[in-house]
Amino acid sequence: MIEENRIIKLARELGSEIQKEAAYHEYHLALERNDADDDLQDLIAALNLVQTNLQRAMDEPEKDTAKIEKYTNELNSTYNEIMSNENMLSYVEKKNYMQELLNYIYQIVAESINGKDPYTIEQSSGCTGNCSTCGGQCG
Repeated sequence: MIEENRIIKLARELGSEIQKEAAYHEYHLALERNDADDDLQDLIAALNLVQTNLQRAMDEPEKDTAKIEKYTNELNSTYNEIMSNENMLSYVEKKNYMQELLNYIYQIVAESINGKDPYTIEQSSGCTGNCSTCGGQCG
């Protein structure tokens, strides 16, 4: 187990500073709006049910292509409806920004560990193909 040291203390301070940022609060407000949106929650539940039904239909030994097509169309339709919901759009935008911030922070730390000057590290715009420069974009 890593001991509590100066670096861990700084990481905790960074976490605390992140929680003070407007973007952090906007993200959590968007999440709360999603959770409070009953129509959106119903759509998400419907999507989960359709996904389950589709998976079951695909797992059947004798595939019913009509049933699979029906569930696939329902899945796509429900997904599109979810992704056109104002609250979901706002949440996705805020979540993506926070993920981008986290990726950049990780990139600075990772490249610093690899010997780069942390004050000259610029945010990468995507995968370079070299995992040593990764900011976590691949998952």
